[in-house]
Amino acid sequence: MSKKYIIYDIGGTYIKWAIATSDYQIIEKNKFAFDCANRDCKTELMDAIGKQIVEFVNKYPDICGIGISTAGDVDTNTTEIIGSAPNHKNYAKTNIKEALSQYTQLPIAIDNDANCAILGEHTKGILQNTDNAILITLGTDIGGGILINGNVYRGFKGSAGEVGYMHVLDRRWGTWFSAAGLSRLVKQNQNIDNLDPVIILKNDLKQYSKEVAYWYKGLSIGIANLITLFNPQKLIIGGGLSESNLINLKVINYIKNKILIESHLIDSCEIILSKHGNASALYGCIKMLNDKLE
Repeated sequence: MSKKYIIYDIGGTYIKWAIATSDYQIIEKNKFAFDCANRDCKTELMDAIGKQIVEFVNKYPDICGIGISTAGDVDTNTTEIIGSAPNHKNYAKTNIKEALSQYTQLPIAIDNDANCAILGEHTKGILQNTDNAILITLGTDIGGGILINGNVYRGFKGSAGEVGYMHVLDRRWGTWFSAAGLSRLVKQNQNIDNLDPVIILKNDLKQYSKEVAYWYKGLSIGIANLITLFNPQKLIIGGGLSESNLINLKVINYIKNKILIESHLIDSCEIILSKHGNASALYGCIKMLNDKLE
């Protein structure tokens, strides 16, 4: 008999949630807005999630675990956020299990969002028959998940894959070459705010061609660096911008024709979009809970 879980995906502007089963069925899902950059994550965010958990448990009394995918460096054993980007106010050093203890005593499985995403793709997605891969998530920042010999690689202290901190073209990669980074470039150069990067890319808007070209250049250089370092079978592009089929083709062409011109590495690595997009982390959370509760 399948188990029921509560799943959370903590991003920078939205908190996605789902009620799911251990056999990867989604009963219901939705999201709520939360401005992590300007509201206190240690108190306000944890209270918002905790109160919702109480509501879910009242509605589904047979829930037996909580899975959390989150931005930031995570100690998966203690559930502490080791470090977080500036767009998550007062989030570092938050112990998730302790913060939610007044609301629930259910088991909690938690990991970095990109780690959850690559685990989800390896379990139920495009990486099911792949043991060596990189997944990057393009959202408010750029996250990275690393799969080596079929296992998620977390590094010495759980911070492996924090690729957004790399510097490309003298800029922080995650700040300027993420989904939000494209909007940031347009604002910097043309003083136009709040543009949707998906709309810019899908419609090939000519007035932003300079920013788009620079953005693709920086994104492609970072991806080429990861391919050179890890020699993966596949590099997966996930997150909100994975909806745009243009991205992988333009990145492949840029890397082939302008970066790794004399290298065979790009030919042995398939650059593709994630199967589940933003939902990849959800399936990864289910897998974490299945392993924890088996």
